[in-house]
Amino acid sequence: MDIKKLQPMILISGVVAAMSLATIASFASLIFGTTAPNYLVTGIANFMISGVIASIIISVVASRKGVLGGVMDVPTAITAVIASTLASTLIGKGQEAIFANIFAAIVISTGLTGIFMMVLGQFKLGNLVRFIPYPVIAGFLAASGWLLLKGGMNVSGGGNLEIISLGEYINVVEPVKLLLGIGFGVLLLFITVQFSKQITALPLSILISAAIFFMVGHHLGYDSVKLQETGWLLGPIPDEPLWKALVIPDLKFLDFNALTGVLGAIFSIVIISVIQMLLNENGIEFSTHSEIDVNHNLKRFGFVNLLTIPFATPVSFAWLGSTTLAYKMNVLHSLFGVFHGIWLIFFFFIGSTVLSYFPKFIAGGMLVFLGISMILESSSSRSSSSE
Repeated sequence: MDIKKLQPMILISGVVAAMSLATIASFASLIFGTTAPNYLVTGIANFMISGVIASIIISVVASRKGVLGGVMDVPTAITAVIASTLASTLIGKGQEAIFANIFAAIVISTGLTGIFMMVLGQFKLGNLVRFIPYPVIAGFLAASGWLLLKGGMNVSGGGNLEIISLGEYINVVEPVKLLLGIGFGVLLLFITVQFSKQITALPLSILISAAIFFMVGHHLGYDSVKLQETGWLLGPIPDEPLWKALVIPDLKFLDFNALTGVLGAIFSIVIISVIQMLLNENGIEFSTHSEIDVNHNLKRFGFVNLLTIPFATPVSFAWLGSTTLAYKMNVLHSLFGVFHGIWLIFFFFIGSTVLSYFPKFIAGGMLVFLGISMILESSSSRSSSSE
């Protein structure tokens, strides 16, 4: 490899890793933020380790070397619904029991998805996605987008938005925090449209927004402790290395009746994850002008998900957006994913320091941004279908 390409590759992978850290914090908040907040840091630590595993291995073993991968948004959104259901079922039994059952549900869904991917790849059934009607794809994109949008609103403003309890939600939500999260999500959407070719646009937007937030807070007399106490920051974040937050739940807290109640959602993760993975593969094939062996990737990505089972992380596979970005920046090489994984390891060891100052409106706003983007994408799918 040309040594001249290493420097931009390291730099760009670092920027993408910083975005990955923000996304990981948002995804973990979506699942654990309201259901088992004492285990939010554990969730973030698990997500980061799985991110390292997925990033490095997917980049090396994929049929198109250099593709970037990690935890996906749609499986995470459905996992958040499972977590909310389990928390409601197990209310009164404590966060330790809730966390243990969420952990088990994720292990089951990710494990089954990994096995299903490997079976499909072994029997060369990867091209089945081409026979799925556009309206079906658009429908699942819109539904997943709504789950992310709703989750972002919950992370930002508190409460648990459900159509059937809208009145109750209005009574408990904090309007300023909610509007700030929604506004930040819309801002990110605007920036991605206007500055789509600028790799630093999103990270800079996050950094500048956080800086303005802390400046205004300081002007109003809010230090980091008061911001934490009043619910403006993620947490509570222990002042210790993230690896110390890694715990294995006690099996005595498993409630098989509660887990049986979410089996339908678990099986939906299996099917929808495979659909999204195959759609992403088609998109990567088109955007990188390369031929991809879908069945090869199904087997390899399925194995990656089996490797992440001990860390109870939602399904991982290749990212379309980040892979396309790396291709356009001429750094799409197997080392790109390796460097991205190394950056994540670096963030893992300094993570508690960074996350202690992570505003909730940014975590929620990123989910709002992803949700709106997915809903808009579903609209474009419908347009393609009608054409």
